[in-house]
Amino acid sequence: MIRISASSAAHQGTSAELKEGKYVRLDDLFYGTMLPSGNDAAFLLAEVFGLLLFYESVKPESRDYSEIESIDLTCYDSTTTFVNRFLKEMNRKAKELQMGKTVFTNPHGLANLLNVSSARDILLLSRYAYANRTFRSIANAQQHEAAFFEEDMTTVHCTRRWTNTNKLLGLGWEGIKTGQTAPAGGCLASVREGVFIVVLNCASRDARF
Repeated sequence: MIRISASSAAHQGTSAELKEGKYVRLDDLFYGTMLPSGNDAAFLLAEVFGLLLFYESVKPESRDYSEIESIDLTCYDSTTTFVNRFLKEMNRKAKELQMGKTVFTNPHGLANLLNVSSARDILLLSRYAYANRTFRSIANAQQHEAAFFEEDMTTVHCTRRWTNTNKLLGLGWEGIKTGQTAPAGGCLASVREGVFIVVLNCASRDARF
């Protein structure tokens, strides 16, 4: 269970509608990132995994998190260090995958002059991620319902039903992810009969399909 931080809930753009101070299950945050393209959910995941990566760097002998029941980021004055640690890992992974024209400057892809990639690099990342069974399941979910909990982590405050922004699902196509910013235009990474296809800089959200 993850307590939703103020910094994640305040994110602009597409949203999973996270509510500050409420709790959400970690696995639901993956759906909140992928289906409605929730910038807030992506940022919260960066905070959480950045914290774990930071903890590993200072205590490399302790890597078993199976007994952790909840994470509350409000215990820290700032989570900037954790997000930066996560971004460092994103860029390290991009280099490992030979994504030579990619630089990640934020965890969600919102427009930034230094936040760049290419169709080829997105293809490399798509193939790598799509080999993961859990990722494939999330990317191909057309809808997902998540619950948000009160402080006791058992009382449901509200639920959210997220719908995948990929209009090609169920029409012979699989995943993977849509995207849209003013500089990048409409974007889509998808799979049809085992062939990976990436389009960037389409004229509109619908044109990418």
